[in-house]
Amino acid sequence: ESTSAIKNLLSDIMSFTTFTYLIITGRRQISVLKSFINEIIYELCDTAKAFLIILFTNVFVGFHSTHGWEVLLENGLRHFGLPENRDAIFLFIATFPVF
Repeated sequence: ESTSAIKNLLSDIMSFTTFTYLIITGRRQISVLKSFINEIIYELCDTAKAFLIILFTNVFVGFHSTHGWEVLLENGLRHFGLPENRDAIFLFIATFPVF
């Protein structure tokens, strides 16, 4: 199990390094992508923009499901080979989404 955690950590580092390299070397492609996305967003009507803002904030800020947090934290701890402490997970669930 610890070898799996080391493999996961090394693959995460390699992924981050590759992503950083692509961002540094692909400035022209990123600017083309940004202009394309800006055109799509600016062409939307106000109602669609409001819907996307509400959807985005609900997904990323309003995620208050205790079962969802529990699954997310257990998988994150398992990914890095750390022990799953149920008390710490429930303490995090009880305090974090309130911020």
